[in-house]
Amino acid sequence: MVAATTRRLAELAARARRAGNPAILRKLHAAITWPLYTFTPRPDSPGEYDQQTGFLEDRAAKLAICLGGTGSGKTEAAAAKTARYLFSTPPPRHNCPFWIIGETYDMVCRTCWDEKLSRYIPAQEILGFDWYKPKRNWPFAVILRHPRDRTRPGWVLEFKSYAQGRERFQAVSIGGYWFNEAAPWDIVTETQGRCREYDSPGWADFTPIDVADPRWTDEYDNPRPGWTFYHLNTRKNTALAPGWAERFLAGLPEDERRTRETGHFAAHSGLVYKEFNERFHLLPEDWEPPRDWHRVRAIDFGFANPFCCLWIARDHDGAYYVYDEHYRSGMLNSDHAAAIKARRWLRGAVRTYGPTYSDHDAQQRAELAAEGIVCTPAKKDLRAGIAHLRRLFMIQENGRARLYISAKCKHLRRELKNYKWPEGSDTRNPAEEPIDRDNHACDALRYGIYSDHRGLAPPPHSTKPEWKQHATVQLRGK
Repeated sequence: MVAATTRRLAELAARARRAGNPAILRKLHAAITWPLYTFTPRPDSPGEYDQQTGFLEDRAAKLAICLGGTGSGKTEAAAAKTARYLFSTPPPRHNCPFWIIGETYDMVCRTCWDEKLSRYIPAQEILGFDWYKPKRNWPFAVILRHPRDRTRPGWVLEFKSYAQGRERFQAVSIGGYWFNEAAPWDIVTETQGRCREYDSPGWADFTPIDVADPRWTDEYDNPRPGWTFYHLNTRKNTALAPGWAERFLAGLPEDERRTRETGHFAAHSGLVYKEFNERFHLLPEDWEPPRDWHRVRAIDFGFANPFCCLWIARDHDGAYYVYDEHYRSGMLNSDHAAAIKARRWLRGAVRTYGPTYSDHDAQQRAELAAEGIVCTPAKKDLRAGIAHLRRLFMIQENGRARLYISAKCKHLRRELKNYKWPEGSDTRNPAEEPIDRDNHACDALRYGIYSDHRGLAPPPHSTKPEWKQHATVQLRGK
């Protein structure tokens, strides 16, 4: 719509120039330089957590959430998205509210309207104002002309604050909304309830520093259908003064820096595997690796603490896929062995198997060996193993990672989202180690993948000698 309108305006300008009509030229120049048409979002770079184009152009999401660093351009993108929606979507009725909601009236009027959105809406499209502070250009509401009847109201931009409370968001149907800053959960629920008559979309932009409600992080980790999260990176914003981002971020504590730079939740501060995100790294529960992929098992021993065994596949490009887990406490090794042997390496394939890497406890390994499960002591370089897994979790420029987890591995998923460094540490001190608690699946994951990466030689009879590599098999993107 925007590109087509720009081309049309350029054609009209050429005609007016040939006709020598300066008045029309002035009007066309004003239209062509309108920020709605001139604003160009940055190309997406998922590997650098910068997705301004994706957020701006997403018309499918019922709630598109832009998590950005300080000065990343998130509010500018949200304002442009709002203007595009208003001028490309006919209001479903006269006087149809579109809500713009922020922390306080002053903040939402100053930031969302005066600094941002007012530049995207030309005066000729405004039918009137309901003023809050007219001398400061802060309105309660902005009434736009209806696209089919220019003398009557169409969209009505209503500015609201979270401080009003949920009760002030009731008893009206709306045609869309924009949350500026993290909204309280009761207001999110109430606002979306106001959209039921028209199934209206909405979007949000915020830097998640002081997000009190944990349901925001829960949705980020496992978003409901129709909710889509995007990131914006402060360092990618070329509109900032040269060197400002580097100076600003360099003065922040390590935990806060990631939030202020790429919009990651501050609640994730101190996590060992910050790169793990179920939106990117989760496989369906029924996913099975192709038959010609290499496989390993990984075991962390335990009795009072859980015993964990993971089944892991590696494709021919070196990416790993954890596709099953056994996680139990209070059982003898003979019982664990029976449970492990009951799970085939691959559905329908009895003889497909590979090496099993485990903790170094000789007694435990001997007990499993007596049950027919021969284990190779794993490579146990803790920090190098963690660093390797973090690199595998990182999103590459092609939008893919190199480590994925099956949805059925519920204990591994939970541990990855809660495994932390000691408070105040974020891998800076080489003497620090992660908190040794609730990390049995995380340890097994590290044993299996890092040992496979380092090429440890398993016992000869524990691998399938006839296994050969075939043509590369690609996992389809989700």
